[in-house]
Amino acid sequence: MNWLILLVDDDPLILKSIRGALRPLEQTGTQIWSCHSAIEAIQILEESPIDLIISDENMGEMKGTELLSWVSTHSPETRRIILTGDHSLSPLIDSHSPAGVDAYLTKPFKNRDVLSIVVWLMTN
Repeated sequence: MNWLILLVDDDPLILKSIRGALRPLEQTGTQIWSCHSAIEAIQILEESPIDLIISDENMGEMKGTELLSWVSTHSPETRRIILTGDHSLSPLIDSHSPAGVDAYLTKPFKNRDVLSIVVWLMTN
């Protein structure tokens, strides 16, 4: 599994937690990059082919769904997961959303849920 995954969140503790959840993938060759803003993520996506992106919904300059909408247009092959602490948003965020979100995770999340969703998206 030589995937390239990008994590986007303005909270360094969340980035560390998600990376920890995905550690088994790193041990099999997956690279995990992280950044703290949607603007940084766009710069990375313009230069590197990212297989999957996990983005927080509530960030400063741009919402995660706005970022994933950009990704859907400019890098449609990239799988997209939104991360939110607002459980009421979960039913609204699905593969039919304007951002083309493939899956969502709610905070707090379980490490096994993060890992299983990522593996499922990348293998189906």
